[in-house]
Amino acid sequence: MNHYLGIVTTIIAIIGAFIAYQQHKVNKHKLRLDLYERRLNVYRSVMVFLTTVLQNAEVTPDNITNYFISTSEACFLFDKEVKVAIDKIYDNALKFRKTEDSELLLWFTDQYTNVNQVFSKYLSFKDIKD
Repeated sequence: MNHYLGIVTTIIAIIGAFIAYQQHKVNKHKLRLDLYERRLNVYRSVMVFLTTVLQNAEVTPDNITNYFISTSEACFLFDKEVKVAIDKIYDNALKFRKTEDSELLLWFTDQYTNVNQVFSKYLSFKDIKD
């Protein structure tokens, strides 16, 4: 009788370990999804800002404030290269607001490609492994 009790206990322990492992995998994927969503929100904020600047050919105080706030957590979500790109857009937006230099407007146009390249490492699905 004690022999059967030992087998049942072992089976229950194995099932418990399997369930714990599955929960670990689910939590890991949830964390990755949450991180992806936060990174995507920063990317969208950058793209919306660029689009707004190019559509209106101006930078308003509200635009620049919203951009600053919506991208402020980038330093926690990305490597330095993304933060540098975000800061450069911010700095050039301030310059453009003061000067309305057409060269800067062309620079903002080029940022669509640049932003996609910089963010692609963090938002691409090609490297996702199960």
